[in-house]
Amino acid sequence: MATRDAPLESTVKRNVEKVLKQAGAYFIKATSDQAAGTPDLLICYRGCFVAMELKRPGLGPTKLQAYRMAEIVEAGGYAFCIHSAEEAKYALSVVDIGEGVTQ
Repeated sequence: MATRDAPLESTVKRNVEKVLKQAGAYFIKATSDQAAGTPDLLICYRGCFVAMELKRPGLGPTKLQAYRMAEIVEAGGYAFCIHSAEEAKYALSVVDIGEGVTQ
């Protein structure tokens, strides 16, 4: 459960986008035009497809978002539920070492 002092999702998004820019990643923000459940950020990082669903600390993806993330992993990409800039850095390190996991 999210706490009252937890950062808003918009704050998480802003901080994660800074991490991605510093890492040299290309990314786009998902829009309402994409399929329902599409993760918030679609990223190309070091030639790999990475998706990040951004949530306030304490919250997880919906069932549909988790399903879409599993589809991405099944197709050979990386998918993560991210709650902070630190988690985004960790996710990029997972891609760097080539572990195909969903978090």
